[in-house]
Amino acid sequence: MERNSLSEKIHNAEMIVVKVGSARLSGPEPEVNDFLFQLVSDIRHLRNLGKKVILVSSGAIARGKLLLNELPSFISSKDSISERQALAAMGQNRLINLYDSFFPR
Repeated sequence: MERNSLSEKIHNAEMIVVKVGSARLSGPEPEVNDFLFQLVSDIRHLRNLGKKVILVSSGAIARGKLLLNELPSFISSKDSISERQALAAMGQNRLINLYDSFFPR
C-alpha cells in the first residue's frame, strides 16, 4: 500500500486497530523499548486527532519463553498445547506490565 493511500485511510478512519506481533515484543529489550516508545507516541498522536485506537497484541507466549529462557529443555519449537498455555499464562502478566510501563494514566 502506498504511503499516501495509507495516510488518506488513516485520515478518514474513525477507529484504527493496531496489531503488534510476538516478534516485536520478544527481541532484545532495548529494541522492544524503542518500538513501544514510538508505538505509544503514535497512538497518542492518533487519539489527539480524535481517532479511536484499539491495540491488539500477541506476545504472551513469547514473553513467557523469555521468562523461562534459562530452561531450554522446556522451550522448543514443538511446544504442546498445554506448554503454550502455561507459557501464555506466565507471559501475559509480563506483557501487561510492559505495556503499562509505557502508557500514561
